[in-house]
Amino acid sequence: MMGDRLAELLALGQKGTLTEDQATELARLMNAPIFAESASPAFVSKRRFVTCDLAPRLSKISWLSRCGEPLPDLGLSMSLVRARDWAHATACLSDDAWGDIQLEAQNQLTEWLFTHARTKYRGWNKLVDHKEKVLKPLLKKLKKERRLGQVVLDSISWDVLSALMESSYLPSRHPCFFFLELLEVYAAGHLPCGWEGEWPRGGLIVF
Repeated sequence: MMGDRLAELLALGQKGTLTEDQATELARLMNAPIFAESASPAFVSKRRFVTCDLAPRLSKISWLSRCGEPLPDLGLSMSLVRARDWAHATACLSDDAWGDIQLEAQNQLTEWLFTHARTKYRGWNKLVDHKEKVLKPLLKKLKKERRLGQVVLDSISWDVLSALMESSYLPSRHPCFFFLELLEVYAAGHLPCGWEGEWPRGGLIVF
């Protein structure tokens, strides 16, 4: 989902070896969607979240333990559409449309921070920190406990990392909570795997 060059620059940032030119390139890659000629419609959440340490909560989630079971009422801002089975869920995850929506939702936070909290925004630094301290141990646990395809692991990685970013910047009072809402689906033991309808209206496909 992330380009090879972005991943390469993030790795250099983690090692502390970014040159000034590379740091500028990294910021440009992460903020490129902000400079699109027209902004995409925004997802509007009816939920509110408070700052907390998500790492302990993530470690307690029984990941994907209720996939295929009836969907609970999670009080989310979007309607839920039930995936039929693993094959359907995997097909939805593999659909480029879902990847585009994940990117649109992440860009929504990036754009808000760039516009309203630019002096405090150091997104690449937080990404490196979250990937090393939280995401890497989580993926190691998932690979050990569950036999998941790469498309599932990639989507979980994107969603969790984006939720961590949304949580990290809650003190800025941003209104972007799409991935924090997805985290509620994961916490209930289900897998958010696609979107039905035109973004940002429509429904979240969940298995």
